[in-house]
Amino acid sequence: MRALTTSILLALLAGCDPPPVHATADPRLSELDSRVEGTVVVQSQARGNVVVFLFDRDHPPPPSGTGHPVSFSFVARSTLFGTDTSGGGPFTAPYAFSQVPAGNYFIHALLDHDECPAAGAGCRTPDFNPYFRVTQEPNQGDVGGAAADAVTQTLTPISISKDARGALNFASDVTVSISDALTIPTDRPAFHMEGVTTFKPAGGPLVIKLVADAIHQAHVDERHANAFLVRYVDANGDGVPDDTDGDGVGDLWPKVFVRKLADNPPTLNDENDANNDGVVDATGIDYLHADGTKDGHPDAVVLGARIVPTAIIPLLTDALGKPKLGPVPVAELDVALLPAALDISGGVASPQRLQSVPPGRYAITLVSFTGQTWRVPNELAPGIAEGLDFEAVNSQSVVITVP
Repeated sequence: MRALTTSILLALLAGCDPPPVHATADPRLSELDSRVEGTVVVQSQARGNVVVFLFDRDHPPPPSGTGHPVSFSFVARSTLFGTDTSGGGPFTAPYAFSQVPAGNYFIHALLDHDECPAAGAGCRTPDFNPYFRVTQEPNQGDVGGAAADAVTQTLTPISISKDARGALNFASDVTVSISDALTIPTDRPAFHMEGVTTFKPAGGPLVIKLVADAIHQAHVDERHANAFLVRYVDANGDGVPDDTDGDGVGDLWPKVFVRKLADNPPTLNDENDANNDGVVDATGIDYLHADGTKDGHPDAVVLGARIVPTAIIPLLTDALGKPKLGPVPVAELDVALLPAALDISGGVASPQRLQSVPPGRYAITLVSFTGQTWRVPNELAPGIAEGLDFEAVNSQSVVITVP
C-alpha cells in the first residue's frame, strides 16, 4: 500500500501541471471562503496582545467611516515578545484570517498595551474586548498599525475573488506593521449628557451639553477621559482649516452623529441594523425623503447635529488671530440638534434629507480625530450592564427622544 501511495505521489509530481491548491483543506469550501495571512511586525517598547482587524474596504472604521471589522485575529503577547520586556524590536509573529468571503479589504491592527508603571499602582491591564461598544477600541498607550505601504503609508488593498475555475484566490505574505509612532495619545472620548434630552423639532434647535467622563471600573478603563481633544479639520494638509459647509467657521473634530435606535427598548442596536455589524440591513424601514418619494432601501437615520463653536474658537486661535491646528483639551462640548433628519445609508459623504424627523430614541456618538469613539447609550446602562459583568452607570443609559 505504501509503494502504491508513493507511486501515485511521484506521478503527480512528475506531471506537466501542478495539482490544484485550494484555499481550504476541503476544495468545496474554497468556492465560498478563502483566507488572508501574513506577519505582524512590531517596533515598540509597549507590551501586550495584538489584535488584527479585517475591514470591508467600502466600510472603513472611524474616522474615515463608521464600519465595524468583519473579522479579527489575536496574536498573544507571549507569541510575539517571548520573555523580552524592554526591547524595541522588531518582533514578528504570524497571523491569519480564515473563512474570508470574496470581497475587498483593508487591515488595521492594535497592540493592547499592558501598562504597570509601579507594582500594584496605576496598572492598566489589557481591556480590549471586541464584543462590546465600551471595550472594542484602543485607549491611551495602546499602539496602532496597519497593512500599509512603508513609504506612502497608504493602506494595502486586499482582494479575494474567483479565478477562471470558480475557486477563490487567497492573500498571503501580507505584512502588518505596528510602531510607536502610532501610539494612541488619550483615552476614548467618554462622556455623559446634561440638560434636556427631549427634542421637539417644531421648536427649533436644541443645545445639549456633553461632559467628559473618566469612567474606571474592572472591565472598562477610561481613567484619562477627562477632556475632549478639539481641533480643526485639515483633511488636505494645507495648513488651513477646512470649511465644507461654507459658513465661515472651520470644521471641527470631534464629529458628532445622532443615530436613530431600533424601536424595541432597551436594545442598543441602530435601526435597520439588527445584527449590529454597522451595515444597513437589506430589509427594513424606508422613510419618505424630502421630495416625497422613497428610495426603496432601508434608511440609516441621523439628526442634523453640530458642535457649537462659540467657546472653542478662541482656544484654537493664537495671539495674532491665526488658527492653531493642534489639538486643545476641553472638558465640555455644546452640541446643537437641528430640526432635520438625514439618511446616510449611502455613506456619510452623501446624506439625503428626509421629509420629517422620525420619532423615537436616538443615540449620540462622538468621533475623535484619532478614530476613537464613544456612544451613549451603551452597555453600561442599568438593566444591561449587570448581565454583562459591567458596573452600571446611570448616565450611560440616557437617550435623545423625539416625541
